[in-house]
Amino acid sequence: MQVAGGGAARPRAADVDVADPLRPAGSALRIVHVCRQFWPAIGGMEAVVEALATLQAKNGHTVSVLTLDKVFGQEERLPSTDNLGPITIRRLPFKGSRRYPIAPGVLRHMRDADVVHVHGIDFFFDFLALTKPLHRLPMVVSTHGGFFHTQFASRLKRLYFNTVTRLSLTQYGFTAASSGQDEQMFAKLRRSGLAMVENGVDVEKFADTTADSAAKTLIYFGRLADNKRVDLLFPLLAALRRRDPEWRLIIAGRPMGDEIARLTKLAAKTKLAAAVEIVDTPTTGELRGLIGRSSVYVCASEYEGFGLAAIEAISAGLLPALSTIAPFRRTVDRTGIGALIDFDRPDEAAARLELAWRTWSAEPRLRTEIQAAVSQFGWTGMEAQLFKVYNAVMGRGTRDILGVRTQIVTTEEACDQLDEAIDRGGMKVAFANANLLNFVAKDDALRLALRDFFMLNDGIGVDLASRLLYGRTFPENLAGTDFVPKYLDQSRHALRIYMLGATQDSLDKAAAYLAKRWPRHTLVGSHNGYFTAEAEPQIAEAIQAAGANLLLVAMGNPAQEKWIARHGDQSPAVVVAVGALFDFWAQAVPRAPDWVRSIRSEWVFRLMQEPGRLWRRYLIGNFVFLGHTVAQWVSGARAEMFERRRSREPG
Repeated sequence: MQVAGGGAARPRAADVDVADPLRPAGSALRIVHVCRQFWPAIGGMEAVVEALATLQAKNGHTVSVLTLDKVFGQEERLPSTDNLGPITIRRLPFKGSRRYPIAPGVLRHMRDADVVHVHGIDFFFDFLALTKPLHRLPMVVSTHGGFFHTQFASRLKRLYFNTVTRLSLTQYGFTAASSGQDEQMFAKLRRSGLAMVENGVDVEKFADTTADSAAKTLIYFGRLADNKRVDLLFPLLAALRRRDPEWRLIIAGRPMGDEIARLTKLAAKTKLAAAVEIVDTPTTGELRGLIGRSSVYVCASEYEGFGLAAIEAISAGLLPALSTIAPFRRTVDRTGIGALIDFDRPDEAAARLELAWRTWSAEPRLRTEIQAAVSQFGWTGMEAQLFKVYNAVMGRGTRDILGVRTQIVTTEEACDQLDEAIDRGGMKVAFANANLLNFVAKDDALRLALRDFFMLNDGIGVDLASRLLYGRTFPENLAGTDFVPKYLDQSRHALRIYMLGATQDSLDKAAAYLAKRWPRHTLVGSHNGYFTAEAEPQIAEAIQAAGANLLLVAMGNPAQEKWIARHGDQSPAVVVAVGALFDFWAQAVPRAPDWVRSIRSEWVFRLMQEPGRLWRRYLIGNFVFLGHTVAQWVSGARAEMFERRRSREPG
């Protein structure tokens, strides 16, 4: 045995990228990643952070990594400041064990950050949550498997997870579950602000480095830790060598303790020393050389957050032979490459592996297909997703209020967006006010439907929610009854308008007002808001036949938004939910004086005009909305970028 040392569809509202006037959503960020271990340490999390940070720096962001000043398993302290390409590394002294190293000095190095991305559930995760009132920085956490990698202290871990971890999560705007297992696990702690965001993989790192001939050599590379069950590779190798004595095994990785000595003794005990090569902490170049002598990547791990090394192995051209845990099943299902084996039954595992290897070695085209199979795991799309998450937790571009993404735009910018939508083929538009959001809070179907809307802020209640959740209000109040007239004034189009809603009397008077006030636009049709569900298809067909490019729907919340959700895509028009606009135009309902509107108190005026109809909406509804907003603030959720789905992976 050798032991080596060394170091053209219709656009959706969610697809419209609208700039935040305070900081454009596409501008560079100052991103700080926080993780226990980083370069020169080697491991799955370290590789993920390095790849993500490198790509972010390449895309123009200023990126730094805060980590501990010692690689676990080594005694030497590393420099306090370092660089890895464009990434600035700041290393922190710590006390305590590697399971929960304590490094409060992290706060000194975060002051200039726009967003902090914490990796792993550990001291940093808890401490930065506890000190959130001091640093007040938007934070995102990637779970990386939590801390359930082994059965050690499992009861204590579950207790800690359900108490301290649950509380700490409330200080994070978004939780990126690194796998389906993590998504299921962390969904028990928070309902919103959580989705699976799988780690990307540098699929070019080891691309096509495997042996040209099908060598009878297994390789394991990755962290040498208890949960990786490297010890189970020896019975497998023994079973393979009983079938063919040419089989060999390479073990390459960073030890977490005395694993090198224990593996060396195990190889001697099993009489496999001559067929096993152990490489302690190889460099990337050394690892490429080892892969070049191999044809099978083998991993008996009993727990993986994602299984990064297996993807890297496939990208290198290796046949993966993996344990049957859920992340590995997912990898094999997605790539169509590899063998899942039961390492507790080495003879059966050896037979299955050898059969897969013979098929693999006899079909050279399989290696050509690898690149296409692993390209889906690349970092580019994942980095773009995380950039959207960062913007969301910072309140840039849009702000999530009760699960509704509301645009951050001025009147002029919103008018431009509507004009561009008319050019593209339409868009659904609604106004996020306290009343609508109260309906959203108890109607998941409505909340999901509004994901396809271009949502504009309406009212002082939503402004207060924005200040509570994001620290600042919206640039302007864009109440529909004020915004739509401004759009009719400013649009560069001669609009073809269809009006739907209100009573017939109000509708007729509103149509006359529209023709007099905006003669350059044309009313191409109208229908009152009193019709049966059976009549909806005919009305939708009439609107489409009229050729309108602006459809105004006035039915009140949430009926108008639901109607638009059902029928808005049937017409190539900008479809806008306008509430009481037609009644105002018809003067059936008086508007508040300008000075009342200027101090954001029109709701008081309307309540005085119609107390019997509106008292519940304003006197009770506003307090209900405040309660929902406080609940979101307490939960910590600031980003509902992706719909959380129930994972199909067994837990």
